[in-house]
Amino acid sequence: MREANYRALTQSFPELLRIFTTPLTPPSFQHSFIATNSGYPSLMIEGKHVHSPRDPIREAERIAATVPDREAPLVVLGFGLGYLPLALRQRFPHRPLIIIERHGFFIQKALELVDLSPLFLSTTETTKGSLFWIIGGEPAQLLEILRRIEAEQFHPIAEPPPDLITNPTLYSLDREWYDPFLEALHHWEQKHRINRNTLRKFGKRWVSNLLHNLPEIQNTPGITYFSQKLQGIPTLIVAAGPSLDELRPFLKELYDRCCIIAVDTALRFLLQEGVAPDFVMVMDPQYWNYRHLDHCSLEQSVLITDTTVYPGVFRTKRRTTFFCNTPSPLGLWVEQSLAQRGLLGAGGSVATSAWDFARYTGAHPLWIGGLDLGFPDYQTHYKGALFEERTHTRAFRFRPQATELFQVLRSGNPRQRYAMDGQPLWTDERMLLYAHWFEERFAHYPEAVPRSLSSRGLAIRGLQKGSLEELLAMPLQRQKINETLRQLVVEAQAQFEATFPLSEREKILSQWIQRAWQELEHLEKGVDKIGLSSKRGWVPLCIESGQHPFPTTQTPSPGHTKSKDQFFLYTQASPLSPLLDFVMASLQNEGSENSESLNMQSGSIQKPPLSPGTGTPLLQGINYLKTRLAPYLSL
Repeated sequence: MREANYRALTQSFPELLRIFTTPLTPPSFQHSFIATNSGYPSLMIEGKHVHSPRDPIREAERIAATVPDREAPLVVLGFGLGYLPLALRQRFPHRPLIIIERHGFFIQKALELVDLSPLFLSTTETTKGSLFWIIGGEPAQLLEILRRIEAEQFHPIAEPPPDLITNPTLYSLDREWYDPFLEALHHWEQKHRINRNTLRKFGKRWVSNLLHNLPEIQNTPGITYFSQKLQGIPTLIVAAGPSLDELRPFLKELYDRCCIIAVDTALRFLLQEGVAPDFVMVMDPQYWNYRHLDHCSLEQSVLITDTTVYPGVFRTKRRTTFFCNTPSPLGLWVEQSLAQRGLLGAGGSVATSAWDFARYTGAHPLWIGGLDLGFPDYQTHYKGALFEERTHTRAFRFRPQATELFQVLRSGNPRQRYAMDGQPLWTDERMLLYAHWFEERFAHYPEAVPRSLSSRGLAIRGLQKGSLEELLAMPLQRQKINETLRQLVVEAQAQFEATFPLSEREKILSQWIQRAWQELEHLEKGVDKIGLSSKRGWVPLCIESGQHPFPTTQTPSPGHTKSKDQFFLYTQASPLSPLLDFVMASLQNEGSENSESLNMQSGSIQKPPLSPGTGTPLLQGINYLKTRLAPYLSL
């Protein structure tokens, strides 16, 4: 038994073989290996059965049969003697399998007692069907494996979250060790769900905004020109939490000593104090987010945004603009055609992008103010923020402002945590997700961890409390900062024009528009050819023909998609497939969408039109994209 397992390990996991061929220390708790009626050994720990005392193989097969058949990683907490991972691999050979076990001793014993060679020999060159081990490791390893799997998926946001299978006996014995893995997996699933819902909610909005922004996309460079160009320049990141009010008396002094990177929500606050930030981050595609710029001047600030921002942003007077990569599938395709803009992390809040931009520039040392990720004194933003003003304008006798604020506080599933000063702080699940994103990034980039000037903000692992006195004691360097930024902007624009002349950019953009139109027509013809919109449906026609109607790059399992429309999209090698999936979802939720669209001729705001086209959601999505793209065919 052991020899067969060792041979399999030699082929697939030679590094594990070196570990398991040396004696490992057994755990301190009582354990024993027992014989069963089926002839297969079982394991008991502290008088509790880890596997069935009668037939552990059959038990594992029954558990594996309850796991849904879909394209998602399998995460197993607790290896024991390996019966369950073996059953899962035999039932789902195409799915990535992640095994988490604290005690390598039990795996070593399993190699002596159970034939696990089918488990080891199932690994492949890609993550599809691969086997991953975390033995006595850290939750960060699980997240890294999930990122690697996600990077190789055809349509990662649309994929289902990982399936978790836990051995209750092993978990109960080492609950404190396993719980951080469960927490990491919970945050991963929550982030996955929010990203998916965001893409589906804003699928139409992204298309509309991006196409309106094509002239800006054509003529605007990316943030790649700022990469590591601000090294040695002290920088203050300004978020819009309630604790920002504490910095109000010191803003002008801070401005003289630091480069200022502000989120759009905090711009009005800074300008009211006579401080024009050096960079302003605008990332949200929604109309109401654009309203944060009302009556605000950006003539002394560099605008950092992405290609799907609300078009009205570009009507604001500004010094200049630089784009970063967008999470929109259509935007990514445009950017790949023109030029890479530079990737910033998107943790769900513009504050996450602001910090990541500061890290991207190499600025050091870093401070951050107004990052509360909670509700100190039951406030949501600094005093005078647009959100606060809107609550006043909507208030009336039977619904005062306090009622709306209370509903905001309780709408996100409130949780009580602790602030950096040790006091209890109310926050919610959404902000805890942002905090988890920061914790991951701080662990990955320890050299870029800022010091917080918000003692009342949420305590974030890795984030240290900064001293305002220390920051104010730094030398004056506003003149140096201004000159550095002026040179960077001039050089970036000159290099962009030299690398991508206007004639070349116009040609590339025109080719992209033509190709996008051709892709849509190709998909539309494919739908008509296979009868997707007919009552009979396209799947029976494909079965009769014995082949797919078009060449495919990846064929999902039947449980992989939710509809015939989605199955068709997944079998096409079209860069528009991910986008159409989310546009379909947006069209199906047309009644619940509460956003405005920009009229191309007049620039006025109007309600979105009814869903164009008839037939299935896929045909409606194709018609919607063609309707939006048609005015640009002449470019």
